Amino acid sequence: MAVKNDDAVKQIFSRCLLNCLHISLWRCYIQFIRKVNEKKAAEGQEESKKAFEFMLNYIGTDIASGPLWMEYITFLKALPATTAQEGSQRMTSIRKAYQRAIVTPTHHLEQLWRDYENFENSVSRALAKGLLSEYQPKYNSARAIYRERKKYVEDIDWTMLAVPPTDSYKAGSKLFLNFQCSRRFRYKFGTGKPLSLLTC
Repeated sequence: MAVKNDDAVKQIFSRCLLNCLHISLWRCYIQFIRKVNEKKAAEGQEESKKAFEFMLNYIGTDIASGPLWMEYITFLKALPATTAQEGSQRMTSIRKAYQRAIVTPTHHLEQLWRDYENFENSVSRALAKGLLSEYQPKYNSARAIYRERKKYVEDIDWTMLAVPPTDSYKAGSKLFLNFQCSRRFRYKFGTGKPLSLLTC
């Protein structure tokens, strides 16, 4: 990216993105897509929007994905709307993004909820009352799941490199504890029941 070799960057992303669901890599991908499309006006904005959606479909449920949701919503808010129809479409896109974000258990869930409340109240207080009361229970479920998830995630050292088991891999060692924490987290939240609350 530094030497502006866009073809090489695209090849790297095509090889790595779906194999490495790491937030830093995906943020780099979004920055690249936005940079490549910044001079293409409406067409470029649509490409960037698709890239955000693509990213959030893959890593939008990660507990650390809150800033990605915020970045996407900020991007949507900045889109130009020259007609009433475009303004309405933009408003609908922002609302849908908020509604997806506030039912996803992330570190920034409470901030997203406050931002969503402010957004709806700025559009229409009458409409906001109904929508907020509809989404409040879903947000509360996501918040409960987040608290439970957080207990598991806090004990995982995400920077620890994977190493083959050795004699030092004993109960009580840092490696063993990290393995146990990440295994419990994957078992509980990889396909577990708590996430199904989000569909309520």
